[in-house]
Amino acid sequence: MKILVVDDNKENLYMLESLLRGYGYDVKSAADGVEALKKAEREDFDMIISDILMPRMDGFQLCREIKKNRKLKKIAFVFYTSTYTEPADQQFALSLGADRFIVKPAEPDVFIKILEEVIKSYETKKLKPCKTTIENETIYLKEYNERLIKKLEDKMVDLKTVNRNLKESERKYRELIENANDAVIVFDTDGYISFANPKFCEMTGYSIDEAKKMHFSKLIHPDDLKIVTQYFKKSIAREEIPRNYELRLVSKEGKTIYIDNSANTIEKEGGIIGIMCIMRDITKEKQAQEEKEKIQTQLRQAQKMEALGTLAGGIAHDFNNILTAIFGYVEISLLHLPGSGQIRSNLEEVINAANRAKDLVQQILTFSRVSDQERKPLKLQYIIKEALKLLRSTLPTTIEIRQKIDANCGAVLGDPTQIHQVIMNLCTNAYHAMRDNGGVLEIKLEPVRIDSESAKSNPDLHEGDYLKLSVSDTGRGMDKETTERMFDPFFTTKSIGEGTGLGLSVVHGIVKSHDGAITFSSEPDKGTTFDIYLPQIKNKIAQEIRQNEPVPRGNEYILFVDDEEPIVNIGKHILENLGYKVTAKTDSKEALKAFRKNPDKFDLVITDQTMPNMAGVEFAGKLLQIRPDIPIILMTGFSEMVTPETVKKMGIREYVKKPIVVLDLAKAIRRALNPKSGKK
Repeated sequence: MKILVVDDNKENLYMLESLLRGYGYDVKSAADGVEALKKAEREDFDMIISDILMPRMDGFQLCREIKKNRKLKKIAFVFYTSTYTEPADQQFALSLGADRFIVKPAEPDVFIKILEEVIKSYETKKLKPCKTTIENETIYLKEYNERLIKKLEDKMVDLKTVNRNLKESERKYRELIENANDAVIVFDTDGYISFANPKFCEMTGYSIDEAKKMHFSKLIHPDDLKIVTQYFKKSIAREEIPRNYELRLVSKEGKTIYIDNSANTIEKEGGIIGIMCIMRDITKEKQAQEEKEKIQTQLRQAQKMEALGTLAGGIAHDFNNILTAIFGYVEISLLHLPGSGQIRSNLEEVINAANRAKDLVQQILTFSRVSDQERKPLKLQYIIKEALKLLRSTLPTTIEIRQKIDANCGAVLGDPTQIHQVIMNLCTNAYHAMRDNGGVLEIKLEPVRIDSESAKSNPDLHEGDYLKLSVSDTGRGMDKETTERMFDPFFTTKSIGEGTGLGLSVVHGIVKSHDGAITFSSEPDKGTTFDIYLPQIKNKIAQEIRQNEPVPRGNEYILFVDDEEPIVNIGKHILENLGYKVTAKTDSKEALKAFRKNPDKFDLVITDQTMPNMAGVEFAGKLLQIRPDIPIILMTGFSEMVTPETVKKMGIREYVKKPIVVLDLAKAIRRALNPKSGKK
């Protein structure tokens, strides 16, 4: 609805315009009947709300001119007056064609309700403007003049009462704004606050005096300032902008406040004198939405990692079987070669390549968090220094390495190889971010205490003592799109040949498997910081002693079972070279028949876990039913069904992971055959 408000009192005009705009109406104003008539002829209005007593042309005359104009008579006309309140005044006004006659001051909700009734009547065509005749108009005009003369003569027009009524009306409108649940602000055409209600002060922390000295650029969040400035300029220039839009304010204490803003121009004498904004605080709703999105993202990540874990387990099983054959045949070949020569050198390179493949399988299992780990108490200080020593020799001099390591840091329970891998991967990524322009790589280690409030912000953290490992760089940083995908396996921003996209995935998997948490902060051109939290332990660190041992040998009789024929062949070959007598089978059911036929023939059984017809654990159970004392070694390329603990409880003496090398297998055999000897 487009409404024209007519009143010679500026304060009345302003308050009425504010009320109507607050309800969403498009409002224009005029100071008397002459100005109003000109605007009505130039623009299309749906309604005119007019006072009666005005200079040049009063309200009655304006209504008469509107209703006798063929083009303008369709406009709804409402009188709003505090001077003429007699029933005869109302009757006269309606005889001129007016739709309603309202006496000031009217309560805002009552006033708006009456306007809505007029609007509805025009929309439904149920009410039509009253028709007037020359005779009726002459009679009422004569009576009107007589009453006016009488009122003037009897001094019934009490100016004090008029002023008091106006002030009371203004007070009610001001109370409406000051008690509003939303912030109401008026900006002048230069962008400075000229009015702010108490809700604005409560919302932002600024006092009324502080607010009135403030430009909107000091109030708007820097990331929203550009678009808000555009909207402000367009409003002043009468250009169209969204009626409602979201923006962010910054409170006096620096807190971000999310706002749903409604802006309307304030006009006077045909010109814009300011902009009134009604701002609703939607911070809680936005935070709830962000928290919901965060939970959904975590759920999607968990589902993705679960699916990748299933895939990784299958790959690991098959690939470790292949590596077992490679390791076995090459090691057997090396046993029959002299200590030097080109052939030995070539085979040793094959072993190196196989070890790299073994590490790659371990990385895949690590980022999917399905790998078993051997953990022990560790001092991270030593691992960091070892990694930095290696890094310094490989990084260019344009990159400065800084370290801040707190000597009071305790120990964590972890796998030293994997922790070393975490540090190297993060530092390598930092190098790639700084290699063009150089920069600073900083590694910090410090003890931190996570309280209950801090733990709530990260589901991977719990209340307690942690070591915080931070790796920071001053490189190019990452944008939002990159940070959302950086832990995805095989996602990389590096060029072809420079990275596999497994680095951060591996880091993420290692940290999670160590009951830790990883957080980060990054902005384009401002660098990146990764923070790793690992729980501290109080165990004392025992010094690890390593001894070089010869490959153990023996002469016992062994039943070797695996569904992969190359594994069976190489296993038989290795065991016979170590002095053992071997019966090899590729079918667990045939192997069970052979054992059942002569159970005392065998001193040891070595079986794979994943086999068709009968899995290794089931096969071992049937063997133990026949002969409870038979030593059994269970091999696996990968299985989530069994662990070292579960197989021990079943009576299986050893649990060996593929790919198997000669020394590991030989030592496991001696442990299984001599469980009480303590020999390795």
